[in-house]
Amino acid sequence: GGGGGGGGGGASVTSVGLVYDARGALDVRRTALRTREFLINTVYSLFDEVPAHSIVFLRIFWGLVMFYEIWTYTIRNYSKTRHYLYDPPFMFTYYCCPWVWRPTMAGWKLFHFAMMAFAAMFAAGFLYHFAAAAFTLGFTFLFLQDMGLYLNHFYLIILLALTYVPIPANRFFAVDAYVGIARRADTVPYWTIFSVRLLVGTVYVFAGIAKMNEDWLRCEPLAHWLPGARRLPLVGWMQDELWMACLFSYGGLLLDTFIAFFLAYKPTRVYAMLAGTYFHVTNKLILNIGVFPYVMLVVSMLFFDPEWPLQWYRFATRHPRWAQPLPRRRFVRGTPFSLGQKLLLAWFAVFFTHQVVYPFRHWTMPGRVVWNEEGHRFSWRMKLRDKTGVTRFFLEDPQSRALYEVDAAQSNPPMLGKKQVRKMNGRPEMIHLFVHHLADKFEERRGLRPRVYVLCIVTLNNRQAQYLVDPRVDLASIPAWSWPNTWVVPLRTLWGEGATDTKYIPRPYRKLKDDGRDDVEWNRARIYAKWGQLSLRQAQATFGTPDPELDPKRAREWEAEHGKPVPTGTDVDAGNVIKITSYKEIKSAAAGRT
Repeated sequence: GGGGGGGGGGASVTSVGLVYDARGALDVRRTALRTREFLINTVYSLFDEVPAHSIVFLRIFWGLVMFYEIWTYTIRNYSKTRHYLYDPPFMFTYYCCPWVWRPTMAGWKLFHFAMMAFAAMFAAGFLYHFAAAAFTLGFTFLFLQDMGLYLNHFYLIILLALTYVPIPANRFFAVDAYVGIARRADTVPYWTIFSVRLLVGTVYVFAGIAKMNEDWLRCEPLAHWLPGARRLPLVGWMQDELWMACLFSYGGLLLDTFIAFFLAYKPTRVYAMLAGTYFHVTNKLILNIGVFPYVMLVVSMLFFDPEWPLQWYRFATRHPRWAQPLPRRRFVRGTPFSLGQKLLLAWFAVFFTHQVVYPFRHWTMPGRVVWNEEGHRFSWRMKLRDKTGVTRFFLEDPQSRALYEVDAAQSNPPMLGKKQVRKMNGRPEMIHLFVHHLADKFEERRGLRPRVYVLCIVTLNNRQAQYLVDPRVDLASIPAWSWPNTWVVPLRTLWGEGATDTKYIPRPYRKLKDDGRDDVEWNRARIYAKWGQLSLRQAQATFGTPDPELDPKRAREWEAEHGKPVPTGTDVDAGNVIKITSYKEIKSAAAGRT
């Protein structure tokens, strides 16, 4: 009896387990079916016809903003064009883009006139698709002129312009619709709105993810940027407070990460838009980041109902049915997709997969992206680093061993534009390109390629200044655009192992008197004052050795390992260095006439 009862109990437990397993499998199957049904409905909904009012509003405003952006290159006798595009003798071209040519000044004037015409045609909806494609190509050409011109909102402008090319935004309230070039209708496919929403959401989310780093969480670089906004009325006095920097840092991180989801959820949409408006307005006032705030505010409005401009107009004119939504026309589910629709879906899959995967490429590269810049561009890493430093180039004749120093920041006439010099400090790729440019100039006249060493001292987000480039490496012998850049010195950590390591801090340095500023306030003038007298030979002799004054324990370990005192740099002969301040002097040095 006991055995039978036990056997029966075991059978019942087994049967209950089978029932639970069956229920679990059924739940998984139901979830999979619901997910599949949701995805199918989402794909079909892309071809639903929805009101065109919001897309038309975006077309007009975006075209006007682009007209203004190009117009800024023409004011003050084309001063912006001259400083950024025409005057610099050398341009930092992008990888695989050496074919980008530089127009003459007359060519730039014609280019800007044509671009403003394309922007105006885009806003008016006249020859809309041609104008959108032409503006996209033209702005891409402008963008590729120089790496020093890179801005995230320039990259966003190119992506938005590319997204607008196939959008039929000329069906309604457009010249094309009135003259019969485009089919006149007050609706557009839903994919026109969905694509912009998805792109904007991607920008927001990745900007938030990029802010999750140690510097941003300690409120840098905003803690040193906000005091520059003391001039603002009413709130200027608060910009010196640390709590304000923390509020902006953590508030910006949370807003960028989650605002797209709150905009997509209707009950929180208005509150998210108000928070986004405050965020972008303060960014414009404090950081002055061009037209980016305007563009983001307008494209964020696409998260509202497609007919929201009409609803606002009706509300302003006291229309009795101002809040009533306009009818939609649903695309019949199960209808086979046409060839054009299949190509559109394929383009969506490729384009947005690239936008999601490409910003993570820095995870496959060694080092910190904020320091070595490998994987920084085209990843929505916005306002995350403040680099200040000095960069000096040394050319060594391999036969005579003569050493020539080139300081691009103090050359006359300028070898680089002021913005190019500022951008180059702290960006290894740009430093490497300029090294090859100097070596090419020397080799043209000498017939022999020189060795080129770089003495680059940089501070990141108000950390302790350190070497960015190994001064012992001949960069002219390393091909440009070769990854990874092993000649970039690793960034010292703030915490943990390596935080107190001083082997990459340049020596010897001058002791500066206390001027009342914070110890971590390193700017270009202080770096020049502290290490401006440092020679290449001294840097090469002391590189990679601990500082006996800042890190005596590690210095004693180094002396015990090598059996000699740590080199201080003061006993190293700096050698005879010839200063070069122009391209003409480089040619004279190569000819042996310096």
